[in-house]
Amino acid sequence: MTVAQLKNELEKRGAKKSGKKQDLVDRLEAYDQNMNFGKQVLVDKNPFSMVVSPPETYKDINVDSSIPLVTMDTVNSYLDLFDQAISEKIQEVDGQLKLNENHIYYYQVQGTLLCIGRRHCHFIVWTHKDLRVILVPREDEFIQSMICTLNHFYFEYFEPHLVEKFVYLNTGSLYVK
Repeated sequence: MTVAQLKNELEKRGAKKSGKKQDLVDRLEAYDQNMNFGKQVLVDKNPFSMVVSPPETYKDINVDSSIPLVTMDTVNSYLDLFDQAISEKIQEVDGQLKLNENHIYYYQVQGTLLCIGRRHCHFIVWTHKDLRVILVPREDEFIQSMICTLNHFYFEYFEPHLVEKFVYLNTGSLYVK
């Protein structure tokens, strides 16, 4: 098989087409072997079990791909950055985790509690180190201050902009500028 024919066959299978001729041949053979599940099938006498080919029959199609070196230092530095991002959203008060009242998540949770009519929310915080569930109660005073701010925004900015953008004509139909 020529290199052009090999590349054509690999293209039909959606496999990588770069490399030396021997790499292309190996890749095509590996692809055909991985996709042909009729060969070397193990049959178990138990009818309620899965039937799989042994792992030795599979080859890596793209053997030239490399995985970056990961050390404990890089993992720890990633986790430290992740913890910093979480610490902005939650805080510990009297040994209990609470959602930070100055963070936008708190506003979102309180607004959602208002809209759905619930008294509390279970806010789940998942990190690579731990999973925590924080009970966030509905704060009616906070919601009232939110409503005042939202009303001000709506009537002072949003509604005038809508009226300016969409004007009703005498025909009663909506006219867009």
